[in-house]
Amino acid sequence: MGSKYRNSFFDAKREWSKYKDAVLDYYLVPYLQKVKDLRKPICVVDMFAGRGEFLTGEPGSPLIIAKRLKELADDGHEVKLLCYENWDPFFLHLKDVLKPYPFAQAIPQDCFSDVESIAQTASTHTMLLYIDPLDVVQLNLRKLKLVFDKVRQNSSVEALIVFMARAFMRQAALARSMEMKIAEALNDPLIEQAEADDKAMWLDVLYGDETVEQHARSQKHQTLLTEIAGGTYWQAIVQDQTSSWNEKCLRLVDEYRKKLGEWFKLVEALAVSPDTSPIPKYWIVFMSRYKPALDLFNRAACDMVRTQYENIQSNTLFAGVDVGADVVPSQQVDRAVKRAAQPLTSCEWQELRWRTCGGRNIGMFTDSEINQSIKRLLKDRWLSGASGDRIENKAILTPTPKLKGWTER
Repeated sequence: MGSKYRNSFFDAKREWSKYKDAVLDYYLVPYLQKVKDLRKPICVVDMFAGRGEFLTGEPGSPLIIAKRLKELADDGHEVKLLCYENWDPFFLHLKDVLKPYPFAQAIPQDCFSDVESIAQTASTHTMLLYIDPLDVVQLNLRKLKLVFDKVRQNSSVEALIVFMARAFMRQAALARSMEMKIAEALNDPLIEQAEADDKAMWLDVLYGDETVEQHARSQKHQTLLTEIAGGTYWQAIVQDQTSSWNEKCLRLVDEYRKKLGEWFKLVEALAVSPDTSPIPKYWIVFMSRYKPALDLFNRAACDMVRTQYENIQSNTLFAGVDVGADVVPSQQVDRAVKRAAQPLTSCEWQELRWRTCGGRNIGMFTDSEINQSIKRLLKDRWLSGASGDRIENKAILTPTPKLKGWTER
């Protein structure tokens, strides 16, 4: 990435960055309150810290995290903040803005070069990894795998990744166009049947230097995309001629979540869009080995979604509107719970809540709204297994024949 983009990124915080940072800040509060009771030191790692703040003085992720950790440090809890930044102009400013926080350390190196140290810290601390690169090419899952593998056995590790799915798909479409330009040469039987090491030679002999160079660029580009995605699944998505661009992006996010599921029990993704467009700029992917953490992340997601809705309605960014909890019509929540419950034989109350608010429903319904819906559906005999008078997270709920025969209109 060129230094021009690096510098301009921190000129001012764009509205979608404000929403992203709001999710981080909102989530940190309940997360830190939960993990402090584990009686282990707490460490947050900002793997792409940047300069720490924008030229406007608005805080970047390092200062947002530092502020929340300071609240615990002031109460006597042992906390640590590790901020990685390997571009010298950013590192020097980052180091300066972190001076008021003695528990924070600015580290002038690539985060992936310090995997062993991060893993060692994870073995003695509860850890949150915050992974927000400036460019999608920095988000290399082959390298992240080294971190995740190292901390696989540690149950106290969670992560937030900012995944630029649309930027990835643009790069994937470019790789596809490269392949199409040299498709005739690659489909030549002599080329197809050649050993991998001999393909370049035959392309040179039969089609010339330019085709060889295009093929080399294409292969390099595809290798990079496969490393970012953690597999070749992206190729089938970009080649699909029946899906829209938006659906391809959603499928990519779904497959990326599945890939991350190799390390984490819980993986969910929240789309973040500018106020002026419904098209997401990126997705915040949340990962945890602790399933109940979904309630915490989903509350942060709902807060962001509803704040943005109010801002769009009032046409004033972050107007400070206090969004009420009951903004979603009860009938809409009930339909979502019915859809989640109908195909099941039975499940725990909390599992039904997670099934309802997870997947592409992240940020739509709060845990409180879903709990109230489950109570209604129990009383109206759509579900059985509990009275519906109170929340019973471990109660085994069963869809009744009434729900099994339900057809959504």
